[in-house]
Amino acid sequence: MVEIEGRHARALEVKLTAVPDEGTANSPESEWAPEMVMRPVSSAHSMMSIAMALNEAGGEKAKAVQMLRSAYNCISSWNNTPEVFSHADALAAALKNVLGLARSIQSPFLLQPKWRTKGQSLSLKRQCFDVFVWSDVAVVAIPLIEHAKTPTNARMTRWLREIARHVRSLYDTGTTTTPVSTRGWRMAYRPTSLSHCLGARLSTTWITVGSKARPSTGRF
Repeated sequence: MVEIEGRHARALEVKLTAVPDEGTANSPESEWAPEMVMRPVSSAHSMMSIAMALNEAGGEKAKAVQMLRSAYNCISSWNNTPEVFSHADALAAALKNVLGLARSIQSPFLLQPKWRTKGQSLSLKRQCFDVFVWSDVAVVAIPLIEHAKTPTNARMTRWLREIARHVRSLYDTGTTTTPVSTRGWRMAYRPTSLSHCLGARLSTTWITVGSKARPSTGRF
């Protein structure tokens, strides 16, 4: 483990993207967007990053557990899809509250460089390069954003499955006596087999959530 001034260096996942993607290349330039495929394991690791931060923040972990307890206790079997779906609102609200609590301790998690081309040609635009940094909280917030767009009478979606996994995992981590560690990922966390394709508006808007970050990590 590399240390800088006594603190562990933080690895960032890198997602190279290009603007525009195939889906927006024929739209007006103001609507051009990249596509970024989020690996299922990235979702799990970003959740664990939040769990570690809460664990190190003293009383924040207890507050998070309290926010999650009611929704967590609503589910008697996490494999029962109709039961999980029936408590969708409670699960989403619980996760949203925890992410609000974690805003002040969020950490950089994912680096997204963007190359901008002239349409789908190989020629680069004059101002062709930019870099965005996503925090762990921003990555975990993705299913909440997408779930809010889903009609209330819709069937179980991958977004709700992800929300349920985050609620279950954050609660289990907060109540276990085993210290949270970056090595091993001992939790029974099984990410969805479906990847997340993110549009530009998510990429440029949800870089970090809230207005504060830990000074020790640096704000990007």
